[in-house]
Amino acid sequence: LAVRRMAVGEPPRVLYVAHALPQSRIDELVLKARSMLILVVVAIGVVLMAILGFGIRIALKPLYRLVDVAESIGSGEYDLSIPNFSGLTGLSGALRDMVEGIKSRNRELHRTNEVIEEGNARLKTILDSLTEGVVVANLDGLVIDFNPAAMEMHGFTSPEEYRRVL
Repeated sequence: LAVRRMAVGEPPRVLYVAHALPQSRIDELVLKARSMLILVVVAIGVVLMAILGFGIRIALKPLYRLVDVAESIGSGEYDLSIPNFSGLTGLSGALRDMVEGIKSRNRELHRTNEVIEEGNARLKTILDSLTEGVVVANLDGLVIDFNPAAMEMHGFTSPEEYRRVL
């Protein structure tokens, strides 16, 4: 191995160093260096993927929570708290408004059903108190209702008997 020292002010020159290694050893060292480089790149990739995966999970956590809330709403559970996450406030607010709308419509539907049930009870009382026979059929001619006077006029003792004959 020969090394020559440069004088001050002398322009730099390329220094060639010759080393006596067999080609097989050089190939072995190059292969080891490539393997190490591949391992380092893979390790960096794994670390980056773990960091990104963890970051994505953290970023998507509010969205997953809102999906859970939406699934609860879909199964009929309306009395739940809807979280307000930064970045998803519009979605949280829309979900909250939807739940309030569903609750309001359910209350309205319940009141409407009560009114219909009261009306049906009044109608049944009126029909049952008539002395004339009343038979109600749909457009296809299928008997859907009748009063006791109609059953008595035809000599029937039960509604099933009346429906079977007509």
